[in-house]
Amino acid sequence: MVTFMALPRKYLRSNVLCEPLFNSWYVWTHLISPHTASQHVVSSQIPLMESFIDSPELHADAARNPALRGGPFMDLDPTYVPAIERLLADTNAGLSKYIELGRSIREANRLIDANAVGYSVENLYKELPAPLRGRVEIVYDDNNHPFLRFVESLLYGPYGHYDERHQSLLLSTVVSDNRGFILSTPRLEEEQHVGLNVPFSSTLIDRLFGARTEPVIAEDLAADFSLQGAKRSRFLELFTETPPVGDATEMQGTGVRIRYFGHACVLIQTADVSILIDPTMSYRYEGVGMGDRFTIDDLPQHIDYVLLTHDHQDHTCLEFLLQLRQRIGTIVVPRASGGTLLNPSTKRLLGAVGFAKVVELDELESIGSGSHCITGLPFFGEHGDLGISAKLGYHVRVAGRSALFLADSKNLDTELYRLLHAQLGDVDIAFIGMECDGAPVSWLYGPLLRQSLPRKMDQTRRLSGSNSKEAFDITTVFRCKKAYVYAMGQEPWLGFLTTVLYTEESSPIIESNRFVAACRDVGIESERLYGKKEIFL
Repeated sequence: MVTFMALPRKYLRSNVLCEPLFNSWYVWTHLISPHTASQHVVSSQIPLMESFIDSPELHADAARNPALRGGPFMDLDPTYVPAIERLLADTNAGLSKYIELGRSIREANRLIDANAVGYSVENLYKELPAPLRGRVEIVYDDNNHPFLRFVESLLYGPYGHYDERHQSLLLSTVVSDNRGFILSTPRLEEEQHVGLNVPFSSTLIDRLFGARTEPVIAEDLAADFSLQGAKRSRFLELFTETPPVGDATEMQGTGVRIRYFGHACVLIQTADVSILIDPTMSYRYEGVGMGDRFTIDDLPQHIDYVLLTHDHQDHTCLEFLLQLRQRIGTIVVPRASGGTLLNPSTKRLLGAVGFAKVVELDELESIGSGSHCITGLPFFGEHGDLGISAKLGYHVRVAGRSALFLADSKNLDTELYRLLHAQLGDVDIAFIGMECDGAPVSWLYGPLLRQSLPRKMDQTRRLSGSNSKEAFDITTVFRCKKAYVYAMGQEPWLGFLTTVLYTEESSPIIESNRFVAACRDVGIESERLYGKKEIFL
């Protein structure tokens, strides 16, 4: 008689890092939506790979220069040239639909720029490139400037360009906070990695990351991911019989607990509801104690709402959203309008990658019931004066308390906040972003612009938040009792998403110090948040 021993159930280790990839590039929202992804492939990724192949030493030298951090340089040494040559060849062959779409958008824009000069555009439809036929409308704005209005739903689906076969996950383990910046360098699978060739919509991802809190038979998961040999062994090493050590206790009583996880990530909890905003956080690894930061292990098993303020990579981060998908009740996102290239629908792209309940809010629309209400707020600035509507601040009312979350909102006109205060009333606590320098608009949106901006013009249009006076005006209008500076990107574990390297002489530090001092002078509790904070209301 043969006796089979049951395999033990194990937890996914706390320091397992998950990088979502599109054709080996780290994924942010613009690499999900087909029309924006096509522009990044054609105008950014292919030129970057070609440049690296031609001048690898230049890229290596630039990547070592802190002043050039976040620039268009691959952080790879010259020995990677053959690997990038293979990736470039695979891109040209495998992403032909995206490349064709990207070039078609450029061609269509040249067509309308030359011919749509205020007269009827009906005769131009027959000249549109084939990949765009039936998927765009040629329209004028109210100043007779032509643009393409995309029917985004037709870019997905069986007759669209969205192709999840290029999606994958790259697993590894975190041993320090040092992670290279991810927007300009592809992630290549190496010996220490476990690559999983699954689309982001796969329920296997939920089973994998559900194992952070509920143990599984890791061998079964390995089989379901079709892993064999050395890769299977590395995968199994990512699991342990030891449960995670974290502080995910539920909120008790009648009060409100607010936990700051770093950057713009804040968790609000009452006995009835949990709300997580812009999830980006640290992993727990050896040497990281519970005293200096909250980590992914400190999140509750169920999160009623996740609120996303805008689609920049440090606010809508697929790395963490995918890991939390099985815990999330509802994701709340800004409503995209106009169908323009600059306004891809966050709701549609999240639906494509497997999120079942995504709710769009418009400005001053609300969601919630009973003890809680979430209201979307107008969000000015931060996007280099581009006409981007898919962005919101949030007013959150829970257990009789109220809070503002303004992320990277810039107070361009205090009258906006006077009008909001007239509707919403005083606020107990405000969280305001004060990254008031910001990168030039081309840093993030260059691949989507129809024409390159002159350098002088580009430098004036920054991705920046409020300065000290602008932030202080908000707190006084809302008569806040507490006001915190957040979303500064300073935490060391966020270096892969931001390029922030502040000193005491940096403008955002000087301005946020002034803001904190001004608040304290008038009796408002204030500080610039860093690392970890727990607040009770």
